[in-house]
Amino acid sequence: MLKGYPEAISVSLDSQAEYDFLPDTKSLVDTLFLADRGYYKLSYLESIDTAGGFYLVRTTDNPIVVAAFSRHDKVLKRLLPKKQKDVKAYSP
Repeated sequence: MLKGYPEAISVSLDSQAEYDFLPDTKSLVDTLFLADRGYYKLSYLESIDTAGGFYLVRTTDNPIVVAAFSRHDKVLKRLLPKKQKDVKAYSP
């Protein structure tokens, strides 16, 4: 992202499971892993975190917001704990 372009992209056929193409978490140290719903696997994301990597993955679930902050780093208690779709009602 700092270079203004992706350094690596992996594209797989739709005929095979996405899990077969996940990179080894040890290769994701100090790396941001971006993925869509098909790649959401909580144990894998925990492994990325343990290895020192970062992730941003869209899920099929409606996750519960456990922490919310304003742009001024103020904790937004009225949003906790709520499902994400309920928090969207508070968005500008």
